[in-house]
Amino acid sequence: YCSSNEPSQIEHYRPKAVFPELAMVYDNYLWTCSICNGSKLDRFPPDTEAGEQILNPIDDSVWEYFTFDHFGNLTPLLSSNGEDFLSRAISTCEVVKIDREFLQKRRRRRYSSYVKDLKRSLKDLDEGSITIENLLSDIQDIRTDDFQADVADYFLNGPGRVNEPFRSALIAIGEEVSTEF
Repeated sequence: YCSSNEPSQIEHYRPKAVFPELAMVYDNYLWTCSICNGSKLDRFPPDTEAGEQILNPIDDSVWEYFTFDHFGNLTPLLSSNGEDFLSRAISTCEVVKIDREFLQKRRRRRYSSYVKDLKRSLKDLDEGSITIENLLSDIQDIRTDDFQADVADYFLNGPGRVNEPFRSALIAIGEEVSTEF
C-alpha cells in the first residue's frame, strides 16, 4: 500500500475474518509491510465500518485518487466539486495509514533527490559532459529505484511527467510527454 518497498507480510485485501471464502484466493493476497498490515488488520470499509472501499494497489489506478504536492507529499485528489477529497483516497489513508509522517518525509527526500539529480543531468547534457544515453541511464536508475517507487512512478510514468525537470528530461530522451494522463 505505502510503496515503501519493504514488504514482509502477506495481507488479505478483503480480510479473511470478513470474507472467509476468499482466504485462499490468490488474487486476494498482497505483499505489504508490517505497518500497513498492522494498521489494516480486519478493516474493510464499508463492510466493517463507515467509509468507502480502500484502494487495491494492484487493481486500482492510484493516480486517479492521489497526487504529489510540490514538496513531494502524497496527497488525496479533490473530488469534482473541488471542496472534498476523494472518499476512497481518504478511506485508504485512514485504514492503511499510507500518509504517515515517516513515509511522507521519505517521499519528500526522494522527490528532492530526483529533482536535484535530473537538474544536474540536464545541465551536464546542455554542457556536453554527458550524452543522451547517460541521461537515459539516469532515468532508468530512478525508475528502478528500490525505495519509494510511488514517487518515481508518479513523476516518470504518471501524471507528474508534466512537471519540471521530469518533463524536460523525458523529452530529451525522446519520450512523448502529454498533459493528459
